[in-house]
Amino acid sequence: PRFFHIGFDEETHRHQRKHSISIVRQGDLWWNDFLYIVKQVEKKGVRAWCWSDKIWHSKKEFLDRMPKSVLQSNWYYGHTFKLDLPVREDRDCNAQNAYVELEKAGFDQVPAGSNWSCDENFAGTVKFCRKVCSPERLKGFMMAPWKPCANADDLAFIKRGADLFAAA
Repeated sequence: PRFFHIGFDEETHRHQRKHSISIVRQGDLWWNDFLYIVKQVEKKGVRAWCWSDKIWHSKKEFLDRMPKSVLQSNWYYGHTFKLDLPVREDRDCNAQNAYVELEKAGFDQVPAGSNWSCDENFAGTVKFCRKVCSPERLKGFMMAPWKPCANADDLAFIKRGADLFAAA
């Protein structure tokens, strides 16, 4: 493949608090494992691709250590799109403005939106990112409905996401 998504998101105690087993790498251990996986992917001539959550919690470290070769997918699923959203107390950067920080730092991006929280998110994500990201670094968009294909309701939700993607 041209790209291989390696994940590396939601590795926090909050995200894993209900799991039977929880693994939360931090600091140099997270970076060591991350860079090892990137190296293995790139050895095969494939571009590594990851979620950009890490920038929310440690912006300076992320910008200093993240290789520019890694394609970034930041995500924001809300409905408010403006540049001056407040940053939560436990973060260095809010999820929405991470698109701006990644652009300023020169990263290629595939921004992710969703119909998970609201239908207007995806169109807002596309409009916002087309405004704040340079076209040469904006490599596409990703819809993340986060539903299994377990039943007719889930499938209808996924199809609604595809329709919202097409409309945006």
